[in-house]
Amino acid sequence: MKQTLTILLALFAVISFYGCGKDNPTGNSEKQVMFVYANHYSSYLDDQTGERVNEGRTNAWGVVHSVQIPEFESIKLGETVFSGDEWYEFYPGYLYIKYRGDDYSNARITSDYNPLDVEVKTSLGRVKGRISLPDTLTTLTLSEYDTLQLGESFTISWSGSNAEFYEVSYLYSWPDEDGIYNWEDMFEFVTENSITFPGSMFSHDGRIYGVGVQPMNGPLPKGGAVGNMSGEGSGFLYYMNEGTYYEGDDIIIGSGVGEDMAKMSSNEQKKRVNPERISEQIENKILGNQE
Repeated sequence: MKQTLTILLALFAVISFYGCGKDNPTGNSEKQVMFVYANHYSSYLDDQTGERVNEGRTNAWGVVHSVQIPEFESIKLGETVFSGDEWYEFYPGYLYIKYRGDDYSNARITSDYNPLDVEVKTSLGRVKGRISLPDTLTTLTLSEYDTLQLGESFTISWSGSNAEFYEVSYLYSWPDEDGIYNWEDMFEFVTENSITFPGSMFSHDGRIYGVGVQPMNGPLPKGGAVGNMSGEGSGFLYYMNEGTYYEGDDIIIGSGVGEDMAKMSSNEQKKRVNPERISEQIENKILGNQE
């Protein structure tokens, strides 16, 4: 049911984006608009051996929107071309370019990834873009590491990266009067090197955990954003480097009711704040906020 609802919402967003007399950003309703995401890792697991390789790797995936959904032909990362049926799937309202093939191998490159040249070719033509890799963070600082009073603001700040913007996230949980847990899974995109969440957001005894910051390059996700890909269509190209996550104890809100969720590992954080979830947030911001 949840998956069906997600697909229907995605389809509604695309119809709203192109329909009701709205032109797509290319100015031509027959052309395509795409979102392409690249993610960089400093090491990776080899698909064949299962062993960790200590060298940089960049992989990519994306979606293509159009009034008439095109046929996928290829995605090119640097000088490496990925083509064939294993690299795409059709969904209601869009074409999905997969980051992993049918044999579980990733569409990835281990060189020529900074700056990264990307070209997507469909039956409607080619769309290209170039983007640089942002630096990782060197510090992550919280305004409080122990206890926040109810109604007290909470600030997350960081340094060391030259990213064009950052995705900031955390989890806030608290039980209601019946002992049923409520969860707020916060995601925000910011261009500054800090963000303050107002005290009005923390009105229940509970806990904050899972704090993380991901550096990203690309157009800031918002309604009316201008793309950075061009050709026979237009597009939004994003490049993510590895995020930095706070792995200390939970931050108590008020009396801190509830079980300790302390020390969520970096791997657990990456599973929660996965790249595809971030891409969904980006598309919701851009497609959903169109006037």
